Amino acid sequence: MKYPQTNGFRVGEVHEIIFDPSAARGETSADYLFGDSILLHLRTSFDRKLLKINDFVQKWRQELGVELDDNELLSKINVRITVLSEGFEIVVGDRSPILFERQTPILEVDHVRIGGGILWNKIEASPPVESEAELLPENKSTASLPLSGHEVVVQANLLWATLLCRKELPNEAVVQIFVDHRLAGESEVGACERDGERLRIRYKEDTLVLDGMLLEAHLKDGKNMRVLGQCYVKARYVGGLDRVSETLVRGWAADLDVSGSSLSVDIFLDGAFVSTARCDRPRNDLKRLDPTIVNSGFLFKFPTPVFLPESRDVRLDVFVHDTHYALDHSPWWICRKVALKVLNPQEAASSAAAAA
Repeated sequence: MKYPQTNGFRVGEVHEIIFDPSAARGETSADYLFGDSILLHLRTSFDRKLLKINDFVQKWRQELGVELDDNELLSKINVRITVLSEGFEIVVGDRSPILFERQTPILEVDHVRIGGGILWNKIEASPPVESEAELLPENKSTASLPLSGHEVVVQANLLWATLLCRKELPNEAVVQIFVDHRLAGESEVGACERDGERLRIRYKEDTLVLDGMLLEAHLKDGKNMRVLGQCYVKARYVGGLDRVSETLVRGWAADLDVSGSSLSVDIFLDGAFVSTARCDRPRNDLKRLDPTIVNSGFLFKFPTPVFLPESRDVRLDVFVHDTHYALDHSPWWICRKVALKVLNPQEAASSAAAAA
């Protein structure tokens, strides 16, 4: 069922969604739509015991999952959603809020689509609320899942984790950082790098941290241990393709959090891996973007020119090495198949007469 939203959403309004057991087993969904985009997608997975949270803007993006217990799957799943200026605050059952942050036209949702076995209710808007999104640093693309009432918001890149604290933490307590359930770093609160309310803990040198991994921050105070928050590791990759032909691939790629270091990119032709290229060539045109990434260009030359057949497409994809991050303008179609209709003499004569 679709519910038109003639006037869109307002910041602060609250929605209630209830998944009954038939919805949990049938894997139906609740979707907030804007044109062809899905700005919020909620779906249950009975087999995996998860409530999945995601969005679709030209492509599906990073999925969040909330673990469900057997009682919820067999009775009902209560979800409460508060509309923010750049995302949603989502509360599942009696759990702590999840911040689902997106730089998309949240307030312009034009339809809400509700699947079978799901109840949706819109509550009158409350006064605008202060969200964690307004307190985060300039990189708002990191998905944060605070687990302790809004006291701490956690962010993470490939070098360190950042904790935004609304309440002062005990100086003698120890913050421990786990990446995919492995201890990645720790520091006493009093010894952490500080930037205003933000604490920064760097990972240990031998720790493997990749984009998309789950990070958890724990506070150890004497014999007591509690979870401060969790988020997905988010690298700030940038880059794009400038030129692609049957003989070469040229572009650039960098990580804005790791100035001065060089990335590598993986090159695929029609889905098959071709080679890895190092991004260490000077590109003076990048100075206007950020002087620290001026040596981030790459140039790859095919050992032999790519064969360009007349009867099919030839596609090239370039990703940051060992990730699913595609550079701008990737995929690049080196050639495209074009279907031409051959006219018989009668059709050609009719076409010529119409043109005259």
